[in-house]
Amino acid sequence: MSSSRKKSKSKSRRRGEGGSTSAPFDDSSMDQAMRNELMARMAQLMTDPAGVAKDMGMPGLEYVGRPVPKEQMLKMHRQARAGVLSRMTGPGYTASFSLPYTVKPKMPRAQIAALRPICVKDLSVGTTHKGCVLDGVILELPVFMSGVHTIAEDKNGEAFMLSVYNIPGADFAMADKTFPVGARVKVLEPFYKAVNSGGFGVRVEDPGEIKVYSKDEIVDYREEGNRLFGLKDFAGATDAYTNGLKDAAVLSICLANASACCLELNRDIVSYSLAVCSLTVNPSYEKAWFRGLTCLSRMERISEARKFYVEAPSDAHAALRPVLEGMSSGGRRTSKTSKPFDTVLRENLESLLPVLDLGKGKSCIGDEVDVDKMKAKGNSFFKKCEFEKALECYLSVIHAHGDDQKLLSNRATCNFKLSKFEQAVVDATTAVVVGGARVDSIRKALFRRASALRELELYESALDTVKFARSEGVQFDELTELERELHELVNLDPQRPRGPRHNQPTHEDEVDEVMQDGTVRGSAISNLNDMLAISGQDTTHILDNRVPKFHYDFFKEGHLPPHCNAKMCQEWTVNAFEESRASPMLTNQILDMKSADDLTPEYILRRLGTTCREDLMWWLTAPIGNVRDRPEWKAKRGYATDALHSFGNVWPRPIDLRFGKTHVGVGYVDLGVLVAANYVGSEEDGGIKFVGYETSVYSTAKTGVLAEMFHMGAPVDCILQVWYSSAWSAETMKVFRSALLGLTKKGSLPKAALAVCKFWLGVPQIPLLVAQEKWLRLHPQHHNIPANLVKKRDRTEVMQYMLTGRLLLEDCEVGSVVMFGNPPDLPHLVHEESVLWLVSFEEISMLNNNGRHSVMHCVVETLRSRISKARALFLDGKMEVDLRLKGVTAGDEKVQRDIAEMEPWTMSWSNLCDYSSEKDFHKMLKACSVRNTVHYMHTMNWLIQVKGTDLNDYMTIPEGFPDQRTLFKSAKHWVKEMAKKSAKGILLSPPVYHPNNIVHAYHAGKFFDSWLQNFLKAGGVKGKQTGAVHVRKFSFFCRAEGNAFFSFTYDDEIRSA
Repeated sequence: MSSSRKKSKSKSRRRGEGGSTSAPFDDSSMDQAMRNELMARMAQLMTDPAGVAKDMGMPGLEYVGRPVPKEQMLKMHRQARAGVLSRMTGPGYTASFSLPYTVKPKMPRAQIAALRPICVKDLSVGTTHKGCVLDGVILELPVFMSGVHTIAEDKNGEAFMLSVYNIPGADFAMADKTFPVGARVKVLEPFYKAVNSGGFGVRVEDPGEIKVYSKDEIVDYREEGNRLFGLKDFAGATDAYTNGLKDAAVLSICLANASACCLELNRDIVSYSLAVCSLTVNPSYEKAWFRGLTCLSRMERISEARKFYVEAPSDAHAALRPVLEGMSSGGRRTSKTSKPFDTVLRENLESLLPVLDLGKGKSCIGDEVDVDKMKAKGNSFFKKCEFEKALECYLSVIHAHGDDQKLLSNRATCNFKLSKFEQAVVDATTAVVVGGARVDSIRKALFRRASALRELELYESALDTVKFARSEGVQFDELTELERELHELVNLDPQRPRGPRHNQPTHEDEVDEVMQDGTVRGSAISNLNDMLAISGQDTTHILDNRVPKFHYDFFKEGHLPPHCNAKMCQEWTVNAFEESRASPMLTNQILDMKSADDLTPEYILRRLGTTCREDLMWWLTAPIGNVRDRPEWKAKRGYATDALHSFGNVWPRPIDLRFGKTHVGVGYVDLGVLVAANYVGSEEDGGIKFVGYETSVYSTAKTGVLAEMFHMGAPVDCILQVWYSSAWSAETMKVFRSALLGLTKKGSLPKAALAVCKFWLGVPQIPLLVAQEKWLRLHPQHHNIPANLVKKRDRTEVMQYMLTGRLLLEDCEVGSVVMFGNPPDLPHLVHEESVLWLVSFEEISMLNNNGRHSVMHCVVETLRSRISKARALFLDGKMEVDLRLKGVTAGDEKVQRDIAEMEPWTMSWSNLCDYSSEKDFHKMLKACSVRNTVHYMHTMNWLIQVKGTDLNDYMTIPEGFPDQRTLFKSAKHWVKEMAKKSAKGILLSPPVYHPNNIVHAYHAGKFFDSWLQNFLKAGGVKGKQTGAVHVRKFSFFCRAEGNAFFSFTYDDEIRSA
């Protein structure tokens, strides 16, 4: 590489957020021999890194960019320490030197009390993990060079390299004293990076961001758990409470001994529940497993016993197997879906825990109890077969464990928050046993038990728990509210099965291979692109150097929201960056196709959306501009019904809705048409009636919920989150449940839609992490939207949305029920849904205010404005919604007559014109109309009907038309000028985009009129009967190029709006 080129590249790196201003495309060709050599070296490095490392004499190269095994890491560290110590005695030795390295960006130091734990497996390379703390134990004495370097391991036993710099006055002696083997360390907001010597490590620039504790320091696990709970890190809090219970060996033994007493007293259910309580405290206690299985055997609960056996540690199976094999094959069989601890879930507390009566009036909590002496006394009574007295002694010991009772109660709350409701019930039950008869000890545990049973749809058991709490004198508002809700649920459906609901895998859970494919592709592209960039060749025709390194900045600066799968997100963003950067390569591949011979028939048929040979012949022989008009062609293309739309997938063009009139929406999906409309006329004429026809039971149910929320006067942000967001606030969840209860009471929706609402009512809270992973699996495409955004703030906020689907980020606490909690018999959600589809760039530019507001702010404010406007009409009684679970088809004359009898002023048809022949479609519309009805619709697929709208239609270079490359350059220039006008300062110009999409946009306005005239002619509609036509020529946020909106009427005396 020449010196002038080095200087040029250096300047490019220092430019602003847009990066280099060099042209994105170039017609020069790369040296093929150089490219082949680079690719061969990359392939060898990927398949045989150890061999390459040996050939080059660089042993560390084997682990560059790869994790180092723990034993190898320790070995390398010991060798490094020994080497440095031996060199320290040599002449002229100095420990100070400088190497190129990647550092964590400067940012305010975090407070440890506000951080949640993270493990090595959660770390992502090049990422500052904001809001997190990495706990570890030091394994080796440090090496001191320019910083202190040591090896530590996390709670899972995974080792990591730890480097701490800028320690004042540091030397070897200080390093050994400060970082001794066995000391505990906490790294605040760790920065994880690739290490030059191989592998990955944590780098700490500010010594204040690492805390070191001696190995003998006592940890208050309850306090730590409470801190993490306050941060909503429920998994971390659960771990802390569990660690606190590890020292409760006596409690576990006494619970198991109490179980043995009840077994001898023939109180089998009580004995079983006490054995489960023992296992809750110490899951590895073999005697408790034995006694629990013995109880199930005596009760002949075969299915539950088998699940109980499977759950037991493998070490205990030898002792348990004879009990299981000795069970009668004709015993009582529980449901196939029974849990290992199903009896604890289903039985009432009165039958589970009569042992509490023994503690009435003489609870030992808070009293001084000689635990060892009381336990020995109980053992003595047991040997004498005085089981009642032995039980009383054991309960005295159990009730003396007040601190452990609080840990159990708190852990029950954490498991509830994590949607582990079965475990929450068991923890809460154990907390009640340990708490004894004191109301202040068991009130929270009883409430949590009832709440978890409610989420499991065991409403009667939950209500019995509340009644038990009342009998023990427990009184507080939340319990009263829960009791009221449980009474409603029990009365709502008396025939509801008592067992818990067990979700089956849904279709949306089956889309999990895309990310794996994308990971391999993204890694390969990244390696190739990097090698090309350093090869010294001119790569402007292959790589677009304007694309900012948004993937690197996003993670390094810690912008990933909490409760996200960091590795999935990083893979997605790397793929997005690399594919955007390599867009010139794709463009040249397409443009280098010289003739129609380069296209396969399958590709052409896919472009036409058909499998008919006649359509292929039409494409080969038709002139540019010709419209394909064959009735059978559209009839064979059915409307897709194998996926759910959680909201509309196009910008809702504002239509006119008149007060006192009826609007009929066919295939409406949601209320987008309603909230984006222009309301015309006088409110004195009456309200607007919206009658919706939809074949999707999901859309009908969700739209019904939204309409109910509007009627309730729900907060705008709650409506917005239920409608569009993958995650909700706690308030949104509460309002959503209230709306569901209101709908189920009214029974105003079709029966099938009402069943979906009842199902949603029983869905437990969905953790944010689960929702985020599901969202990302439904959005596998690596969009180039971030690559087109000029400002870092816009890139950051848009990526946060694209990776999580969350709106109003700070208020997101639980996953969306309507996205991720659907009945298993419904199809999966459609891929790639985005609210960015729903707002035009004109609206964004209007609110952007010369860069004062971010793009995502403008999107959210536009949605808020639409919802607020419609909400006011609902509250004033000026809006009525009537939803019908029916389709409107050409052959259903009854539905057509029903619609005509409503005398609709306006009708909207979504894009149903794309799925019917022109003749049949017009016949159906006329049957639904009165004389002055105006019809609104849009078409998304008209482009495949017109020859000349696709780049590959110009393969043969028709006479009078430009070739592909010339056509693309013209289209690119047109898009560039349009971006300057509508998105100046927001987007790159020209944008990073697929060449076919750019040509589609370029030709949309040119050819749509031909398609529209052909369509209207089939219905006898004249020019004056058509309204304004809006062709959405180009969208930088979705593939909306060519979406065309139009309106018309069959009344030749009026003109459509």
